[in-house]
Amino acid sequence: MRSPMSSKAISYLYVASTSYSGSTLLAFLLNAHSEMTSVSEVGGLIPSVDPESYRCSCGERFLDCTFYKELKRRIEAQGSTFDLTDWRTQFQLSEHRLLDIPLARPLRSTFLERIRDGVVPFVPGYKRTLREIATRNMHFARATLDITGKRVFVDAQKDPIRVKFLAGIDGVELRVIHLVRDVRAGAASYMKHSGKHDAERAARIWVTVHESAERMRRYLSNDRWLRIRYEDVCRDHQAAIDLISDFVGANRSEIPEGFFDLEHHIIGNKMRLKRIDKVRLDNSWKQRLSAKDLDVIARVGGRMNRYLGGDWP
Repeated sequence: MRSPMSSKAISYLYVASTSYSGSTLLAFLLNAHSEMTSVSEVGGLIPSVDPESYRCSCGERFLDCTFYKELKRRIEAQGSTFDLTDWRTQFQLSEHRLLDIPLARPLRSTFLERIRDGVVPFVPGYKRTLREIATRNMHFARATLDITGKRVFVDAQKDPIRVKFLAGIDGVELRVIHLVRDVRAGAASYMKHSGKHDAERAARIWVTVHESAERMRRYLSNDRWLRIRYEDVCRDHQAAIDLISDFVGANRSEIPEGFFDLEHHIIGNKMRLKRIDKVRLDNSWKQRLSAKDLDVIARVGGRMNRYLGGDWP
């Protein structure tokens, strides 16, 4: 279903990836671009954080941040309701998690997703809810562009299924960056941050997300999909940003070494509050993974890693 939007089309760049893939770093880099703007994760604050104490990357308490107060005002001026503690920009089509899975979450195959796409538009309230969420997202993007005076909106929410919904909105010129981090680093990060995933489970999560991302390619033409590896961003971030600039049709923009000290209003993980003097490749997985872990990860995710441009195993 195409959701109508009026006025000038929005140049919308979406970053699809796994968690712990470098998407927050990429959001900072792109927000430092002269023609691009990002708050990183457009889904809003995650339920586990306390909005009363949460801080924007600018250093202000999130609820006191001048940027977000103005963003709320401009979104509501366009006709959407907007709550800073609950953005309602995620394409969650049911308040009940188990019901939302068949309605709006990735399934196991393209075949199942095509069946779902043909059936769910007939679910009562589906089209209305989808239209409300789509409109709120576009009001969010347009308000951000108006505040910053830039012309390309960058959404680093990561969830691949979001591509499907964004691609269905009239007035959006959607392009997607598929950001890929080596399966060994990705699995090690899942193991570290979850505290409960072993190497096999972590590698399977990595594979499942990237399989979902690859299935989302059917919603866009090939010239609107760009795969970039996290390792390449870290090795030469200027070359990566130049490639992305060409991809979205923006002028190339020099990203200064002190880009973290520019004005940013990034939300997401704790990296948003760090000040990094230089982009460095994180290879800490080499110390954290055992030989047994590497064997398991190679068996589960090695094939997909090579398919996505990796050089291992």
